[in-house]
Amino acid sequence: MLAGNPHETHPLYWTNPFPEIQTSIIALDQRNDELAIVTPDAIYSVKLGGNPVSLVTNEIEFNTIHTIAVAGPQNYTAVSDSVIYRIGNDKFEKQFSDAGYHFSSIFHYSSNILLGTSLGFALFDGTTFNHIAWGEPIVNSPDIIYLGQDKSMIMASQKGISILKEQNWKNASTVNYTLGLSTQIDLDYLNLNMGSRVSEIVENSDGSIYLGMQKSSSGGILLLDIKASIEIRDVFISPRLLQDKSGQYPLFTVNAMTFDKNGNLWVLSTNQEGKPLSVHFEDHSRNFSLEESGNLLSESMTAITKDNFNRVWVGAKSQLVMYKYTGDVYSPTDEIWVSEEINTGAFNSSVLCLNVSLNNRLWILTPAGLIYKDLQVSETNPVNQTGPKTTNSEIYPYFSNMAFDESSRIRFDPRGNIWITSQNGVHIVSENGEYWPDVNGLNESNSSILSDDVKDVAFDRDEGLAYIATNKGVSVIKIPFAEKKKTYNSVNIFPSPFRIPSSKPMTVDGLKDNSSIKIMTLSGEVLRSISNSEVQGYQAYWDGRDQSGKLVGTGVYLVAIYDKNGASSFEKVAVIRE
Repeated sequence: MLAGNPHETHPLYWTNPFPEIQTSIIALDQRNDELAIVTPDAIYSVKLGGNPVSLVTNEIEFNTIHTIAVAGPQNYTAVSDSVIYRIGNDKFEKQFSDAGYHFSSIFHYSSNILLGTSLGFALFDGTTFNHIAWGEPIVNSPDIIYLGQDKSMIMASQKGISILKEQNWKNASTVNYTLGLSTQIDLDYLNLNMGSRVSEIVENSDGSIYLGMQKSSSGGILLLDIKASIEIRDVFISPRLLQDKSGQYPLFTVNAMTFDKNGNLWVLSTNQEGKPLSVHFEDHSRNFSLEESGNLLSESMTAITKDNFNRVWVGAKSQLVMYKYTGDVYSPTDEIWVSEEINTGAFNSSVLCLNVSLNNRLWILTPAGLIYKDLQVSETNPVNQTGPKTTNSEIYPYFSNMAFDESSRIRFDPRGNIWITSQNGVHIVSENGEYWPDVNGLNESNSSILSDDVKDVAFDRDEGLAYIATNKGVSVIKIPFAEKKKTYNSVNIFPSPFRIPSSKPMTVDGLKDNSSIKIMTLSGEVLRSISNSEVQGYQAYWDGRDQSGKLVGTGVYLVAIYDKNGASSFEKVAVIRE
């Protein structure tokens, strides 16, 4: 421990105020003139200006404590991950324990203890534990986030599933909370193991939801019915999905899934010995062996998608494999297997993720960066060209200086821009190679997302919202990439009033494509013109300046909006110049 007065002495010259404490400090707290210190060997009480007094010593649980709070003189409360302790002179008592709650912080509130937990706040009065919650999700750091056909939001992780439907959260948890759980939270117990990670969520045309799981002892895929609550309709186990053969308790691992246009569910699983690819429809299933593919398939394949010609693509080290069937896939009249080199020009070109855009462009994420292949109808030569390319026609991947791994995902926003998740933020590029907002994408330092460790992203296509799932929670960000607007009925101008000068511009939201804007006085004088080339998607921005670069004065101004056909709309905005 070091101590000193920063107004008098630089921290480099601070000293240890308690040389008798030579071990590491696990936790400490101060209230009034009382200081509590936790070490691996003892818990100390220190009065202002005094020496440490050992209250209790040599308890093995000291190493599990991460937070302590002072209630009064030699009267402390401490927490480990799931245990509350009361501490005093020669007193170290376990007051409450529940492995379902993970305690993060503690604060003395009146005669109660206020705790931060993995399920929100809780109050503890020394005897009774009460969870404080309303209608909220129990999955707060999802592996995956998905917006369904009916606008329901699904979040999932190894701890359970949370679904937002008609403004109400429904939850199913793999943890059976038995003590003090709030009656305000809609929570059912999910009696199964969801493994180490939820790898994918896909939805069939009938609204059925399928969850893929990695290293689960219960099964590889969950089929959910979410119409009224969260109900499990089916769990995919052997023989539909083969287990690994190692250990006493075999595990199921599904790394990727996709539906084809005929409603067949295609699945990649790394632990299916000799049969990494399978397809399923109702009670039918088929496992593809390496030999059936002419040994083009391999055990290491972890990425799958389908193109607009209903062909299935899977990725492995240094190559892609395309599969096309004719007739019924479970007894096809014809099958075609084609291999395609990845060609990133890098040493490591293994496929991390695949996805196909509406323009039938196959996007391929590798450790070397992001490339694409434009697809064509030919079955024997399905790739027209590979990109992006430099001026001398060499492949030069997007984001070649970024780090990606098998947890990274490729998603498309409503305007077809490509979003790549990573542990250093989310990176966005358009199909013509333009970065947004720049090559650095969105991260903690340049946006409001909660963490650089981005797990997934989903989009509200009508509202232009990006839901960015991170290891610290979900951030919601307004983006200029909603579905194309057909009218000006939803135009919104903010902030209003607009105070200038400002580091953030005024936003005109809800524009049709190719709109242009004029900022005018109430008498019709045009102060600033914003051309359609300056409009980003359905949003335009104004910095409060006229055409010559001078700030306008305080007053009410007209915002005239025009589409490419000459149709117009007028709005008013108040400007306050400070």
